[in-house]
Amino acid sequence: MIKKLKAGGTIDADAIARGIYEMMPNEYRWALKYGMLPAPIMESLKASLEQKAEDMAKNTAEKAFGFCPKNDCANKTWKAEFVSECMQAVTLSLYRVAPMVV
Repeated sequence: MIKKLKAGGTIDADAIARGIYEMMPNEYRWALKYGMLPAPIMESLKASLEQKAEDMAKNTAEKAFGFCPKNDCANKTWKAEFVSECMQAVTLSLYRVAPMVV
């Protein structure tokens, strides 16, 4: 399922969730079966999304202005909204991908 984000852009949350699930060790899969999201996996996903948001903001600023200002290029509100929306979409998709007990 490709989701259109309010913050702009789209995300294929199901594909990301399937990839994350396939890379999970068995103890994390076991926890996910009971509805518990593994913290190390979610922290890693959040860090990756924050980096992606930062890169997107810099590329947009460089295209619009021809340079990236020295101060923070990324609008912190937009970045937080982007990361939050992506995390929510991937989390819901993880619950759909994993065989759940509850």
